[in-house]
Amino acid sequence: MQIQVILQENVKNLGQKGQAVNVKRGYFMNFLLPQNLASFATKGKLIEAAEVEKQVQAKLAEAKKEAQAKYEQINGKTLKLSSKVTKKGKLYAKVSQNKIAELILTEYNLSVGPNNIKISQDIKEAGVHESIAVNLGSSITAMVKLNVTAEDNE
Repeated sequence: MQIQVILQENVKNLGQKGQAVNVKRGYFMNFLLPQNLASFATKGKLIEAAEVEKQVQAKLAEAKKEAQAKYEQINGKTLKLSSKVTKKGKLYAKVSQNKIAELILTEYNLSVGPNNIKISQDIKEAGVHESIAVNLGSSITAMVKLNVTAEDNE
């Protein structure tokens, strides 16, 4: 027999906080209820859950809209970096995700965490490097290029 409950916390493979779900009575009584993960779905709680769901959907839509705006601002663009190189054109230190995040912040005024930047291969020499993925959230990923030039040693 299935009963309808409101989740009080996010439950893996079941649903998100505030969501109304149908579960077996034994699962609810023996697992969800003792751990305060869910409560009985009353009319009042169902209305409240619907309101929470609307707010969550609105926040997700706003986040996706912001991520799309960021995507349009930086996708396909080329970042420029001047760095010290050896006579063979090799960099003294590889370009890190932190450095790329700083470049995005200074050139486009977008704050992106270094853990949201994926570099396909280490950047250890001067030249144009493609395939740098920037995760902007809401499953939106922008691709940027990095042009590394030799710094003047005058």
